[in-house]
Amino acid sequence: MSLPEPVIALDHPNKNKVYEVLQTLNDLASYCKIGPIPLLNYNTTLIRDAQKLGWKIFLDLKVYETPSTTIQVLDWASQNKIDLMTVSYTPDSRVVIKHKRHTKILAVKTLTTSAMIEEKSFKSWVMKIRNANFDGLVCPAMASLWAREVFPDAIIVSPGARLNKTSDHTFTYDPKDAVEFEIDYIVIGRPIMNAADPKAILKKFINRIY
Repeated sequence: MSLPEPVIALDHPNKNKVYEVLQTLNDLASYCKIGPIPLLNYNTTLIRDAQKLGWKIFLDLKVYETPSTTIQVLDWASQNKIDLMTVSYTPDSRVVIKHKRHTKILAVKTLTTSAMIEEKSFKSWVMKIRNANFDGLVCPAMASLWAREVFPDAIIVSPGARLNKTSDHTFTYDPKDAVEFEIDYIVIGRPIMNAADPKAILKKFINRIY
C-alpha cells in the first residue's frame, strides 16, 4: 500500500486562520477536510477557494437522509468535484451508492470520541458497507486493521493523530504508526489549526509518518 497522506481539518472559527492554512500548507498536503461548521460559516465558497488553491476536498457531512435526498447530495458532490465524502450507513445504502461517481463515498459509524469498539460487531458493520459498495470508511486507528481484514481495498481514514497524548479523542494514535495500521489518510485538525506556526507542526507530522 502507499504511504498515508495527511488531511487537514479546517474546523476553526476564525476565517483568516482557515485561509492562512489553505494558502500556506498546500505544498505539504493535498487534502483538506470540510465539516458542517466551516461549511455553515463560509458556505460553498470555501470549497471553491480551496480547489482553486489545488486542494482536494474531503466533505465530512456524515449524510443521514432519505435515499432520494442522499442521491441528490452525492450527485451534487460529484458534479462539484468533491473527492471524498462521508455518508452514514443505512439498509438503503446499496440503492444510494450503486452508481459510480467522481466522489469516493466513505461510511461512518463510530466517532473517535466513543468509548469502546467491539471487534465482532465492527467487522460485521464493515462487511455491510463493503456489500453496499462504499469505497471505504472512517474509523479509529485501533480498528483499522480489523477493517482491512474484511474490506482489503477500502479507503481508510482515521482521525485522532497526535504528536502527544493530550487530546479529547479516546482513540488517539501516533502518526508514525499509521503505516503499521494500514491507514490511507490521517486527519489532523486542532494540532495544526490551533498552532502559532501550522506549517512547522505539519512538518513534524509528516516527518513522523515518513
